[in-house]
Amino acid sequence: MPDSVDRLKKSVEKRAQMNTLSLHERMQILDQVKAQVIDDVEDNKFVYIGPGAERKYDISNGRLRLIYTLLREEEGYSTHLLQLPHPDPEIDSLVTVKILTKDDVSYQEVWANRDKMLKLWLDAQNSQI
Repeated sequence: MPDSVDRLKKSVEKRAQMNTLSLHERMQILDQVKAQVIDDVEDNKFVYIGPGAERKYDISNGRLRLIYTLLREEEGYSTHLLQLPHPDPEIDSLVTVKILTKDDVSYQEVWANRDKMLKLWLDAQNSQI
């Protein structure tokens, strides 16, 4: 079975499972993923939160966006947007890279590490294939 079909099947199964969970169980899952995102920021300083990031945490995009919002509003995390040239030289366009950091990380520091940010974006895009 192709990898994309297998991933789609797992996604459908996961959604069906989430629909049968109680509110308490859903909140526990959100708390677990939130803790994982916090750990990722602690370990890596920069976490990609754009399209494709939900696959890393095995959670829906909407629930993951809720977690990012909670981290920004309640715990002082920051979101940084970068417009970078597409890594494929034959594609003449910019890509938007959305990064989550602790509040003490400046935009200048994120920009200085834009090669790392582009790699995070590429990893998320490759996970969609």
